[in-house]
Amino acid sequence: MKKSFRFYLILNLTIIIIFAIFILEIAVIFSVKNYFYKDATSKLKSQAELNLGYLYRYIDFSKGIKNVVLDDAFTFFQYNTGHLELMDEEANLLLSTIGLTHTYLNKTEILTGIKESGYYTSIDKFSFSDSKIVSVALPITYQNRMIGISVFQSSLKEADESIFNVLKLVITIGVVVAIIAIIMAVIASDMIVKPIYRLKKYSDELAKGNYNYKYNPQGPLETVKLGESMNYMRDEVLKRDAVKNEFIANVSHELKTPLTSIKGWAYTLKEDSSDEELLKDGLNIIEQESDRLAQMVNDLLDFSRLLNKKVKLEKKTIDMVQFLQALEMQFKPRAIAENKNFYIKSNVKSLKYLNDPDKLRQVFINLLDNAFKFTSEDGTIKIDLKDMGENFVVSVIDDGDGIPEKDREHVFEKFYRGDTKKSHTGIGLSIVHQIVKLSGGDIKLVSEVGKGTSFIITLPKVFDEEKCDEE
Repeated sequence: MKKSFRFYLILNLTIIIIFAIFILEIAVIFSVKNYFYKDATSKLKSQAELNLGYLYRYIDFSKGIKNVVLDDAFTFFQYNTGHLELMDEEANLLLSTIGLTHTYLNKTEILTGIKESGYYTSIDKFSFSDSKIVSVALPITYQNRMIGISVFQSSLKEADESIFNVLKLVITIGVVVAIIAIIMAVIASDMIVKPIYRLKKYSDELAKGNYNYKYNPQGPLETVKLGESMNYMRDEVLKRDAVKNEFIANVSHELKTPLTSIKGWAYTLKEDSSDEELLKDGLNIIEQESDRLAQMVNDLLDFSRLLNKKVKLEKKTIDMVQFLQALEMQFKPRAIAENKNFYIKSNVKSLKYLNDPDKLRQVFINLLDNAFKFTSEDGTIKIDLKDMGENFVVSVIDDGDGIPEKDREHVFEKFYRGDTKKSHTGIGLSIVHQIVKLSGGDIKLVSEVGKGTSFIITLPKVFDEEKCDEE
């Protein structure tokens, strides 16, 4: 059975806390143990040095260590309350105040310690004692020559009892700290997990299509940022839905207009087909409206294919100068009819370019159609071609109404129409943007209300279509 994120979070925090406390307690216990043992050793060493000083004062060591043991054994017992061992210069046991017949200490270590440091200490567990024993060995010297070794020993029972008491206290404190830390970990995990649960609930509502609820970001920074991102996604979905609904309404209206015209003329001609002039006019209008309807449907299909990356450019060599001149010829009658100035400007006589001429024509027809729509009588529309080496730039410029600042960043978005009633489906400029992007190029907008608009297209003379598709 899968566990929750909260379960794993609390489990991991608990493991980390217990492990950290365990390591800390081990370190504390070893530190306390070392402290008590070092303290006991230091005290015994000081006591041993003091006792050895008394022995030097009351015993004549000139007669040799073995004779001293024979003659002055009582003195050793008198000035030592602990266990004392007397050894010769080779660490052989001569006297033990508790009656041992041999030493349990390592002779080699004793001699090495005294030679290197002037004394020897050790902590060992011996069979003759229930507790550990601390030993301090000091040299007995006469006329700057070591004639024997005195070993003072003391039980560490009191030190071990103190260590055990500290150990119980440390473990008790550790358990209490662990319990408090685990409780705090549970509280902290809830602070982290609750916003995640709220985000999950929010995402479930969004998945169901319920966009009425808006998340109030709370908790850690990451969940706040995630909540803000989900709110942004929600707002974008609502915005897209609104745009989509508006688009459907606009398309329905745009499709309805030619259909109404066709139906009206069909009904008129059906009722009265004797008037040849009326018949001719009616059929012409039906043909024009049918072409308009077909063009709108084609635009929608093209746009769908472009969005789904199903369009492949049928590349052919194009002379851009001749291509633009053909567009000039196509739009010249409209310019004359609408009393507008229209011309082509180029800094080259010829510019060869490999691309799909039909798609490229669709780009400039859309841009020119917009330019004519939003340019008043006696206004000017021009196309400016510039060769820039590896790239070339084509600008469609007009001195018409201009685009409001609030609309400029949205003009290439699908279905966006702005506030003007001169726009149709709102996909023309989006189609332009997609085709330019597919051609490896870039399109920029420069506009000022009341002064006109420029669409500046930069295209590479050579481009990799597959790379453009990936982008």
